[in-house]
Amino acid sequence: MDAKLIEKIIIVRDKYFYGPEVFQGIIMVETIKEGTPDFKADHTLDMVQTEPSKVYYSPDYSSAEKKAQLSRIPDYRPQLFWQPELKQNSFEFFTSDLTGIFKIKVEGFQKNGKGISIEKTFKVTE
Repeated sequence: MDAKLIEKIIIVRDKYFYGPEVFQGIIMVETIKEGTPDFKADHTLDMVQTEPSKVYYSPDYSSAEKKAQLSRIPDYRPQLFWQPELKQNSFEFFTSDLTGIFKIKVEGFQKNGKGISIEKTFKVTE
């Protein structure tokens, strides 16, 4: 298909019902009105199953008991926090034993599809 004819591509990850058929998801290609290609057959392809969401480790020092348990274990993480699917407006993390300047970078999309990028730095001392 000529890419100039494509207006948008929509990925539906949920079950999709088409008449009596049930699909585990679809990729829908919407074309511009003029010059719509003529398809004479169904075009299907096998997709590789995606991996389940990962759970990333982040130590919890929120209580005195937990802090005492973890105080004897050095923490040299250069990356302090990673959660690729952040769905809340705030988050909390604890710094590692490394000192220096760290950067927080949050990127994503708003509900209207507009991209957003926020970047801040902070300093950790002994």
